[in-house]
Amino acid sequence: NLYTLLSARMLTDACGLPSLNCITNAGGKFLLIIHDTPDCCNALNETKASIEMWTFENFFGELKIIIDDGVPFEYAGFSIKNFQKVMQRSSESLNRCKLRPFSQLLPDSKSFVDNNRFSEFQKFGSCKLCGHEPGQKEKNRAILGNNCFDAIVTGQKVTKNNFVIIKKDSQKILGHYNVEYNDK
Repeated sequence: NLYTLLSARMLTDACGLPSLNCITNAGGKFLLIIHDTPDCCNALNETKASIEMWTFENFFGELKIIIDDGVPFEYAGFSIKNFQKVMQRSSESLNRCKLRPFSQLLPDSKSFVDNNRFSEFQKFGSCKLCGHEPGQKEKNRAILGNNCFDAIVTGQKVTKNNFVIIKKDSQKILGHYNVEYNDK
């Protein structure tokens, strides 16, 4: 949920729009209203590529944040009778993009070779929790991958703190955000 929230925020920021332009964010999907201008289209493509790269590097293709190019519509598309058609076209566009995850990062089927984590598997084996990522850190005498280790630490912080603080201009999440937990 945090990754979809921050991806939507990153896209609205890149287009110079307020976060209110994210009109829905639920169930792992978000919907943005973005200007159909060359600047916004370029910002959308650059940000989409950045999000794809970050998720691929950090989750080895197992987490996918699919962002389509959207569907253009006129002001009349906001009317009650027309908005359902806009939403249907938007859903179809997203479904087409789901068939080609990481399309900007891996433009054709011959592009994929996962050399990045092979050497890491040789050092410590696979994560004892998920078995999908290379083991990196030790927790209770078990070698865990970075993502599983972070999930455990985050789960402990969420239960012990009352507030989640999202900071921009950090490098940890999506290359732009950091999350801190605080009880004050």
